[in-house]
Amino acid sequence: MSNELKALEADVVTTADAVSTWKTNQARIQTAIADANDRLAKAEALRKDFALDANLGNVQATTAIAKARAESTNAEHDLSDLQHALSQAGVKLAEAEAAAIQARHHLGRHQAGLLMRQRIRVAARIDAAIAEFSAAYSEFDDLGHKIKTMPDLLARNLHGMANSEEVDGNRRLRSALPRVFLRFFVGALHEERPAMSLEASEIQTWALAPLVEPTTAAA
Repeated sequence: MSNELKALEADVVTTADAVSTWKTNQARIQTAIADANDRLAKAEALRKDFALDANLGNVQATTAIAKARAESTNAEHDLSDLQHALSQAGVKLAEAEAAAIQARHHLGRHQAGLLMRQRIRVAARIDAAIAEFSAAYSEFDDLGHKIKTMPDLLARNLHGMANSEEVDGNRRLRSALPRVFLRFFVGALHEERPAMSLEASEIQTWALAPLVEPTTAAA
């Protein structure tokens, strides 16, 4: 594993951890907000319960209302601070999520680049096989022409025409080809791409500069 790949993978882990941390922080603040709201509600309930007695001069009620007012004020201040904190935590979470997305994108792009390079190397092997096939077929075809020119070798029909298909062997050759070859001839008459080696077209498709000189010559 390359150092670059290790660094990219580590960045993905680090940014994912940051997202998790800020989600935890956000949840903790939301819990604190719920607690402050509960404290505020209880303080308001106490003020309501003791309002009459305190107004009538009951010392205990007056003391209870004073404590409730203090608790209400503290809870309100806490709520205000927590709302600010929650907003700021939301910004931090969004930043962390954006960084995590970018880290995953960079890792994916790097991994895709490795696959593209590997595919180009395989394309070079296919180009070599195509070149070998072309040379072999040229020799095969030339031998067929020589056989056909031999006098009185081929049987002729009533019109005096020789059946050269058995010598040409095109049908036999087609039947020998893997069925996967059928994938490449759909709409072949309308193909407009310029002729080039598969390796070169792969490099062009992925917009990559070759690591080394092309391993096969252009067709």
